[in-house]
Amino acid sequence: MSQHPVWNSPQMTAAQAAGDLGTVVRLVRRAHALTQSELGSALHVSASTISRLETGRQPLTDTGILKLLAELLAIPPEVLGLAADERPRNAVITTTAVPVTPRPVSVGGDSGDVDEGGEDPVQRRQLLAKLAVAAGATAITPKLVAASAARAADANDPGALLVARIEDVLLGPRSTVAPAPLPTLRGILSGVVRDFQACQYAKLADRLPRLVAAAEATHDHADDGDRREATAILAHTYNVTTRMLIKLDEDHVAWISGDRARTAAKNGDDVLTFAEATRNLCILTRAAGRHDKARDLAIDAAQQLQIADSPGQKIDRLHLSQRGLLLSTAGYSAAKSGDRAGSRQLLDEAAAAADRLTGEARDNWMGFGAPGVRLYRVSSALVLGDAGTAIDHARHVRPAELPTVERRARYWVDVARAFALWGKYEDCYRALLAAERAAPEETRSLPVVRTLVQALVANTRRSTAPGLREFASRVNAPI
Repeated sequence: MSQHPVWNSPQMTAAQAAGDLGTVVRLVRRAHALTQSELGSALHVSASTISRLETGRQPLTDTGILKLLAELLAIPPEVLGLAADERPRNAVITTTAVPVTPRPVSVGGDSGDVDEGGEDPVQRRQLLAKLAVAAGATAITPKLVAASAARAADANDPGALLVARIEDVLLGPRSTVAPAPLPTLRGILSGVVRDFQACQYAKLADRLPRLVAAAEATHDHADDGDRREATAILAHTYNVTTRMLIKLDEDHVAWISGDRARTAAKNGDDVLTFAEATRNLCILTRAAGRHDKARDLAIDAAQQLQIADSPGQKIDRLHLSQRGLLLSTAGYSAAKSGDRAGSRQLLDEAAAAADRLTGEARDNWMGFGAPGVRLYRVSSALVLGDAGTAIDHARHVRPAELPTVERRARYWVDVARAFALWGKYEDCYRALLAAERAAPEETRSLPVVRTLVQALVANTRRSTAPGLREFASRVNAPI
């Protein structure tokens, strides 16, 4: 790992400045081209546990685990808060890593969006061999598993419980639940969408996994007359699931549900649901660091929904809304690749699509409309490093105009990220408190909020941020 570009990436710089050890581990693991399952095997834990450690749902505070991670992944011990001479008693790897000098915190961008480059295949095979040795030399399973179970059961972290239950449905054996009548299934799906829009994570933890199981069973047993509708419901269910997992940085499971959504939508010849599934896969592709590919996928999908401007033609609002969302996603992806002009052009096209809509922006379940496009401008300015521009765009958004609680919470979190990037930490804290007031369950569940809080604790005085440590406790931020 010596001289590997991951150590100079903005995400690594931000993670170290914020003390976000989970993100440090995730970035280095990915740079080694290791999966969560491979690292988990060395620690005798599941990939889900590694995911929770990396995203902050399970704090990385156990010295023994930190020592082993430092040794396995060749992370300088001081980066993980260990003394430079600390090593596991039965060390199995002896490598030299590059010392890292922390830089000012930067919180722009999606978690994990870094093109870390490829690890040499020979080095990867050697590392995997060493991980296999480590797997036979460690015995920390009970402690980690118990902590993970307690974390998932914590009512203050509904996102962890939601992810654990979705994983059980998607990754476990096919459910044996009975099929449901299609009207009943449609009603449950509508309720789940409302819960998503309202950021009701506790309700989603109960309803969404059961909906997935019921939708799969209904689709499997549908006769020819009901199969198309059953397939459409299943595809939409997978789309909501994927979107939820993306918000919680559970990309490894989101790829599974996202692929199933696209397959179901294609089999059911459901153009709009297929477009939404494609948009989710664009987001996941972007999170993997392939920003240009994500942009091109979104543009291609938007072109498939192109609406001709013919005199007297009635606008298909659903097609126009979905096209606008795809253009917004493409614009944000262009910003992630550093293409300012391209991002601006694509977001202008999205704004033009929004201008063609009249009335409330609720034609698409994500609530596309002009305020939402302005929100994408905020996010795009953020990832381009333009904190002042992001705040200027934010001033043109009235949160009350955003059609759902989920979008309003996103607004306040992006405002908080912009102020943190600008170094205005007290304003960042006030924005996070506004996000909590708008959507307390979402604020307690998002990894990006925990990262921001860690930066706040490191950069503010108690007198200027009263109640910060109590807020950190509420959002499960290890400090």
